[in-house]
Amino acid sequence: MAHFSLDDLKVITGFFVIRFYIFEKQQRGKNEELREKSEVSARSQL
Repeated sequence: MAHFSLDDLKVITGFFVIRFYIFEKQQRGKNEELREKSEVSARSQL
């Protein structure tokens, strides 16, 4: 097992939090784009 200091853990945790945050934002953006496209296609069908 590697021995991590508290500072190393903070850096690693921060890195994962940032990665997760960016991933969440990207996923939400994709979902909103899909919703807009489906709303537009639903309107054009009316």
